Amino acid sequence: MSKNEKKFKPNSPPHAIHIGGRMGRQLYNHRIEMMDNFYPQVRADEESSVFGVAHILNQLCGNMLINHPVYDMKCMINHFVGPSAAYLMACGRYAEDFLKAVRLHVSKNNKILNVGAGFGLASVLAAQCSENLVLAVEPYPELHSLIQGNAKENNVNIKVIQGCLVAGEKGGMCHLYVDEDVWGASIYKDISGGTGAEIINVPIVTLQSLLQDYDVDTVLIDAPGGELSLLAEHQELSAISKLIVRINKAFMRGENSLPKFMKSMRNAGLYVENVVGDVYVFSRDMK
Repeated sequence: MSKNEKKFKPNSPPHAIHIGGRMGRQLYNHRIEMMDNFYPQVRADEESSVFGVAHILNQLCGNMLINHPVYDMKCMINHFVGPSAAYLMACGRYAEDFLKAVRLHVSKNNKILNVGAGFGLASVLAAQCSENLVLAVEPYPELHSLIQGNAKENNVNIKVIQGCLVAGEKGGMCHLYVDEDVWGASIYKDISGGTGAEIINVPIVTLQSLLQDYDVDTVLIDAPGGELSLLAEHQELSAISKLIVRINKAFMRGENSLPKFMKSMRNAGLYVENVVGDVYVFSRDMK
């Protein structure tokens, strides 16, 4: 079986396909607690439905398209998406708060940089709202074709850049830990399934380099630890008018506390315009 033909196990106990089959229930619960619910979850009463999605993925040849139940866009499903994420997409719960914030606050002609593009849903929605090119930064190269596929199916223009924001780092390479459910890809080992994760090397990018190289006025960040990069590089945000970022409280502790983060944003001239779940919208016009 090739790398692109993952085999899911619908006849195994429920936790085998519940956000990462290798971790087991105890490690899964630890991960969710540590991440403060950063990733969407499948409820216990929905696991039989996820079993059905796993059966479909096991028989799937190539890609499958579904219509998003909330937004006017198509979502490409394949083995890289996995049964849990595919089910949540079909229910409209995958990245629900982040997509809502994008829909409410991205306007026509905005020039978008999306860091942590994942499967490309937020990039597609941002491109639709802005009617403009979106720059999508995603460290895991296996997802790039999925992002471009979603762009093609929705007739939008997305440029994919491989890279990862790492707080305090100005270049070089870093480890990316990729769980079998690839939405858990992270530079933080404990978040991505520990020693069971695939490890790849990816280039480090900085906000400074991205904002210098590209004409951007709106930044979207949906990546665990991306908040720390904003703390380290908040002075670079003077060039943008809007920031939409998912705040993971697991990272907002000690010297990187949420009040310090808010102060750094104010020092950069960005003020809270809206909060959608754990997604904060900052604007330069809200002082």
